[in-house]
Amino acid sequence: MSSPTLDEVLAGIARALESIDTLRAHATEPEDPNFPTAYPRLVDWTLDTTFGFDCDTAPTLYHFDIWVLVDKAPGLGRAQAQLIPYLSPVGRRSVKQALERDASLGGIVDYIRVTSGGVYGTASIANVECLAASMRAECYTQ
Repeated sequence: MSSPTLDEVLAGIARALESIDTLRAHATEPEDPNFPTAYPRLVDWTLDTTFGFDCDTAPTLYHFDIWVLVDKAPGLGRAQAQLIPYLSPVGRRSVKQALERDASLGGIVDYIRVTSGGVYGTASIANVECLAASMRAECYTQ
């Protein structure tokens, strides 16, 4: 069995995020965001140095920031109320639960897990102001 490509991993993350009601998920940063939206951004990766002889496998540990963005236009208080359920460790809009419900992302990876929160605050994407937060996810493939 060959290791998944980075594009396949990103697509698997987007599919898992699509399971959240009302959230518009993308495999990469959207050029024209439609809020609320989410996407993974690759932070770093570590290649396993114990490769076998198979040139189609490369065990890799990836770290992604999963960005969740909501419209700031209705006011900051309302935007925060809209963003918080996505950051929660539990609930039907939880990014953590959506990604870990099937931690293999449909058999693409060995596991993915959300390990921590990151940045929280106002941001600009495609010249549109929004409220954004990131969550760090660890993903391992063989």
